[in-house]
This record gives sequence, structure tokens and C-alpha cells, in this order.
Amino acid sequence: MIAPGTKAVAMGSAFTAIADDGTANYYNPGALPFHKNAILSTMNLSPPCLGRAMLNGYLYLTEPFFGKGDIPLDPPWIPSLYPGMRYSYVGGVSPINERDFLGVDYTCFTYGETEAIDPDGNPIIGKYKTYDLAVGVSYGVRPLRNLGIGVSLKYIYSYICPQSVIERIYGDDTDVRGYASSLAMDVGVLYKVPLLGLSFGATIKDVGLDLDWGLDSDPLPRRVRWGMGFDTSPLLDFWSEAAGFPIPLSSIINFEMCRDRLRDMVGDEHDTQYSEGYEIRLLNFSYRWGKWREGEDVWRRSNTKGYAINLGIIELGVSNDYISRENWRVQLNFTPFYHHYLNPIRNNEYLNTRATLLSSLVFPGGGQFWNGEELKGSGFLFSSLLLWGLYEIDNNLVPLVGFAIVDVYSIIDALRTTKTQRE
Repeated sequence: MIAPGTKAVAMGSAFTAIADDGTANYYNPGALPFHKNAILSTMNLSPPCLGRAMLNGYLYLTEPFFGKGDIPLDPPWIPSLYPGMRYSYVGGVSPINERDFLGVDYTCFTYGETEAIDPDGNPIIGKYKTYDLAVGVSYGVRPLRNLGIGVSLKYIYSYICPQSVIERIYGDDTDVRGYASSLAMDVGVLYKVPLLGLSFGATIKDVGLDLDWGLDSDPLPRRVRWGMGFDTSPLLDFWSEAAGFPIPLSSIINFEMCRDRLRDMVGDEHDTQYSEGYEIRLLNFSYRWGKWREGEDVWRRSNTKGYAINLGIIELGVSNDYISRENWRVQLNFTPFYHHYLNPIRNNEYLNTRATLLSSLVFPGGGQFWNGEELKGSGFLFSSLLLWGLYEIDNNLVPLVGFAIVDVYSIIDALRTTKTQRE
């Protein structure tokens, strides 16, 4: 599975001991209980709402940091390799209560259009799209103050070709299938030493059933990853509090570093990946860099980098792993945004209603985030992104209609909640 997340990838995919955004479902479900607020991360996939146009413009203005100003919010995957490939990820984390946390995620990789032909080169059924997708649910709990444990259950589906193509090749009574599915589980743990800013994480991934193609099957990778991280924010906050500073130093500047190991228990020795990454943040701007290599002989390696700008309710991140010059990832992190200077708007009936409507138009669930309904807003946003992602696979109208229903209902629900809160 290709690593998701702009922060993680920019830091060389060394993220097991950090996992502080929506990709925690993928890297370490044991990190879920350390999230302070709800967060939803979407990579290379954004719904067609007002926020899309706003962020496209903002991305164009900020991308000169990379010397390239035409990266879309939904970039293709290595377009120089094969046209039409797309890789997208959506992951969300939300607290149920102070002890229990829930996460969901969706991963999809489309290989572009494929044309089936017979041995003579004649088309069989025309063109179709091949894709892999996975949908997962995660649960995390913190049995001790500094210890988080989590588990993820996921459904994996791989579609190679229509069954009619298989029957054309192997006959109508064949047991061979053009698709396969599996159930898998991840287990993760994260331990933090707050005063020192240290963290240690480990994950066992993809423990489950083989992908069954009828007469044949493929094992899941079954990987183990572990790592350690260092975050200066606890030390900076301790020093600033001791010195009597009016604000925490970590809100001005911070530094993170991490190192990871990833081992494929099914593959060979060269399937061990070594990675490390760093992040420095100044106010709302973060710059990240790292590197990774596979195997003791360093036969495959790459440098990575990326940046992020926090706009309050939305954080925009970009990264490149330099496997290809155009192997870009663009990620949006959606989080509730509370600040005292917004109180005059919230306390004014006219302005609060307009702000709720505008937030709802920026992205599905935006109105719920404005109203402080984190879990509900995350649900609307995740379901809309999931439906939009399914629509983009084969342009089927069913998920498109579902997306429209979710979008409209989220607006109605947000305005209704605003009216109820006012009363």
C-alpha cells in the first residue's frame, strides 16, 4: 500500500510515533486517543464546493515555494508513468468521550482506463477502469495517561476487470474472478514521555485473509512498523510557563523529528524500509523534509519534502517524494476552529446565520464545524468525500446523487441547529 498523507510523506513516511492527523488510522491507530479535537484529512480528493475554488487559488499563490505553480488539489499519480492513475485517501478521527476515540478512513487507487483485447488484438468490451479500494473503522483507547492502544478493521476490494472478460478468456463455467476482497486488521500502540517530548510507536498491519481470485489467491503484505519521535512543544511550553510568558512558545515555533522502520513479514530482506523526517513550524507555516531507503543495499531510496499552511479551520499541505518529478500529494486537514474574536459573530443572530450558511457552502459539514458539532460535521464531510471518490472511479450517477443529498441535508441541518441554539 502506498503511504498517504502530506506531512507523513514529506517526513520520509516516518510517522508511526507521531500520527497526529487523519492518517493516524493508517500509520498507527494507537495514536487516536492523543488527538485533542476532531480532525478529517483528505489527500488528493476534494468535493466540488466553494472551498475548492478558494483553495485552488491559495495553492497557486503558495506553491512557488516548490518552484511550480500548477499543482491541482486532486493531482494525478505519476502522470509520466501512465495516464489516468489516481491515488486518494480520506481519514477522520473524533473523540467519543475523554477516553474513547473513533476513526474512519477510505483509500482508493485507480489505474486509469484499460482496454481488453482478444489474442488477435480485437477489442472485447471496450475500456474499463481498474481500481483498488479499502474502507476501515478504527477504535482507540487510552488505558493510561501516556499510553494509547488502537485497532483498525478494514474491508479491501480489488477490481481487475469485468467478469465478462474473464469468461471470454476462461469460459462461462470458470471459477476465476476479475475481482477479490478481504478483511484485515491493524493493531497499534503509542507511548509518550510528555516532559521530554519523546514518543514511541509500533503497529502490526494487514493481518487478515488472502485476496481470493477464485482459483488463486494473493497474501496481504502483513507489515510491522515501529519508530520513535521527538517534539519540542512540551519543553518549550514548560520553559515559557516557568518564565511567565503570556503565550506558549510552541504556538510561535516548534520542531519535530522522527525515525521509522517498516518490515514486510511476507517479502524478502529488501522489503525493510528505513525512514526519517523533520518538521519546523513558525507560526502557521510548517516546512518538512526527510528521506527513506529500502533494503540494506540501498537499492531504492528518495529524499522528500513538503510544506503546510494552517488557515484555521483548514490546513493545506503539499509534499513530493521525488520518485517522480510530478509525484505530488495535496492534503487538506479540517478541524473545528474556536477563537474569542469570533464571538461577536456567533452572538449576532444575523451574522451567525450567514456564517453558518457560508461554512456549509465551503465544504459539506462546514456548518456543523462552525456550530461546534465535531462528530456530526466529520460524518457529513467523510461521507460526501467517500461518495465523490466513488463517483470519480467510473462516473456512476448513484454516488453523485448520494453526494448531492448529503450536501443539501448538511446545509439544512446546520441552519436548523443554528436556529435551535439561538432559541
